[in-house]
Amino acid sequence: MTEGGRWLYVPVMFSTASDRQETDWRPWSETHVAINLFFALLPEAEIVSPNSRPGETVCNAQRFRGKSVWPDRLHLTLLPVGNPHWDLEKVVRHASIAAARVRARPFEIALDITESFSVRDRSPFVLGSGDGLNKFTALQKHLAYELACEGFEGARGSAPHLTLMWADCGVDEYPIAPIRWTVRDFVLVRSYVGQSRHEYAGRWPLNG
Repeated sequence: MTEGGRWLYVPVMFSTASDRQETDWRPWSETHVAINLFFALLPEAEIVSPNSRPGETVCNAQRFRGKSVWPDRLHLTLLPVGNPHWDLEKVVRHASIAAARVRARPFEIALDITESFSVRDRSPFVLGSGDGLNKFTALQKHLAYELACEGFEGARGSAPHLTLMWADCGVDEYPIAPIRWTVRDFVLVRSYVGQSRHEYAGRWPLNG
């Protein structure tokens, strides 16, 4: 952000390698909890201080209250995944087959604005890109095509953004010093609704 014509950096804590370990999982019928599945990009831990606290930083800068996203859950969603006629195991299996066919090269991503969305009675405070992210969109479209080939219909993604917190009010778009990292892979996330817990069903490198 800027103050008196100077750029101010917004520190963000990202997930570390240890945060991203895959764990055992069970089919939907055995979990008795709601699970969302989606493909996502995970930011690199090395680009910011491991001691930064995104929620505290945002509250101090914007002066609103909210629920910070835990560091190990920070991500950019590529596409949601689901098929109402399949169980979880089949959804993961076919989504993984589609992901394995994606061919793309690593690319740099830069988030250079803060803004808010409106989701029902909450306002997600996010990092976004003022110029758009062409390579992110290309990867998104390629993955959507491969998912359609595996029987997933109508997979549609949103504009690229990284949610920092769920706030009690919104703010206008504002420029910040770009936060950059190189995207080298993407993951399939199992998000346990209401538990603030993410697990990873697979990871695919960008080596095309």
